[in-house]
Amino acid sequence: AGEGMGGSLGAVDVDRMRGSGVHALTAEEGLALFDAAQLAGQAHLVPIKLDLKALRSAASSTEVPELFRSLIRHPTTTRRTINSTTGATGATDQAAAFRAELGQLEPEKRERALLDLVLKTTASVLGHHGPDGADAIASERDFLEAGVDSLSATELRTALNRATGLGLPPMAVFDSKTPSGLARTLSVLMDAADQAGTGQRNPTPNDDGGTGSADTVSGLFRATVAAGETTKAFDFLRAVADLRPTFETYEDLTAPLEPVKLADGPARPRLICLSTPMATGGVHQHARFAAQFRDVRHVATLPSPGFREGERLPGSVDALTSVLARSVLEAAQGEPFVLFGYSSGGVLAYGTAAWLEREFGIPAAGVVLVDTYRVTQEAGGGMQAQVFQQMSAAMVARDEEYSLFNTAGLSAMRAYFDLLPQFALDEIASPALFVGAERSFLASETSAPWQARPWNPGHTYRSVSADHFSIVEADAKATAATVEEWISGTL
Repeated sequence: AGEGMGGSLGAVDVDRMRGSGVHALTAEEGLALFDAAQLAGQAHLVPIKLDLKALRSAASSTEVPELFRSLIRHPTTTRRTINSTTGATGATDQAAAFRAELGQLEPEKRERALLDLVLKTTASVLGHHGPDGADAIASERDFLEAGVDSLSATELRTALNRATGLGLPPMAVFDSKTPSGLARTLSVLMDAADQAGTGQRNPTPNDDGGTGSADTVSGLFRATVAAGETTKAFDFLRAVADLRPTFETYEDLTAPLEPVKLADGPARPRLICLSTPMATGGVHQHARFAAQFRDVRHVATLPSPGFREGERLPGSVDALTSVLARSVLEAAQGEPFVLFGYSSGGVLAYGTAAWLEREFGIPAAGVVLVDTYRVTQEAGGGMQAQVFQQMSAAMVARDEEYSLFNTAGLSAMRAYFDLLPQFALDEIASPALFVGAERSFLASETSAPWQARPWNPGHTYRSVSADHFSIVEADAKATAATVEEWISGTL
């Protein structure tokens, strides 16, 4: 509670755990349980503080985790109540009854009911409890600006699927942008399901629905990485990427890169984030970081072109940086700006800053690189093979929770891997801050140089107590404080 790894948890994270029946331990309670564990003589123990009443309440609408099932007196969701006609579980019956009720409503009233469901569920996921919790969520406010990140988006999608019996695609929350948009998406899916006589979604050829089935691009990639054949896995993705069309100019884009506002405030310069070109990256990855700047500074994020179905891939480094540079200027709206890039997104930010200086004569007020590895032509992007292998395995493992992998994202990631080593990363006039992680992300000890370091001695270096992944997630608060301190004190 408020210390150690828990020190970086925000109120929303704590409320989310408390709502599921798990309470924070004080330092004294934790130490007492540690002493008890040493005396217990058992090999596997879980110190945890449970509110069984809250756990039972949570179990009424969700499946009870295996670990807790013996602790719940009447875990209704673990008993499969079979309907004699349809064979559906009790939960499915509830969803069917809900949809039948909606089916009796006029289209406008049905969409309003779906919007109410989305608002209430979003409020619950974000920790706004009580009868007025939904009032904290604006129907036309972007989910990202409201603070929805990958984890909470997954929770929201799962809860809505359970409530409606539908099958929202993995990226439905972010693709719909707002609660109103998500309600419309649910309405369209409901119409399609009713016409087909089923609540199940038929996956599109470019989307495995988050299942990672072995006969999909996602499934083959996962399986190959899991087998330790990372090089083969990325060679496979290159073959897929080679089949996709490319762009060379801004005019070749299928649609402009629309900036997403994540925070606003009076301080300037603006902070413009460029997305990490990874299958698990995207505009959503900056949600926790940007939340720390609300009412402080304007923060916007730009997607990387090519990661959505139907988009073209960049045909060259010049094509990519020219498009990003023009998109940054449009997002800046004539005001000074700092470019922010996490991991390989830092390479894009640095390269875009160089293009702006060289081609447009417009320097960024600053550039922030967060745990960015300098990518080279050698296998693993300049990192030793062991580090690259473990980073790829970690990415696959993390996607088991988020289900963001799809053909477009995976093949785009591979295309960017071929482009990243071509960035010159020459010296730029803009001041640069390099924020490094102090903790290793590796699953085992290695002599490989896992720590990312500035490639230019003129860059200001700061470190935070985080690993490569938590630096923009669980430890995003510390990262944001470091960035804000540098911007306020330097620019």
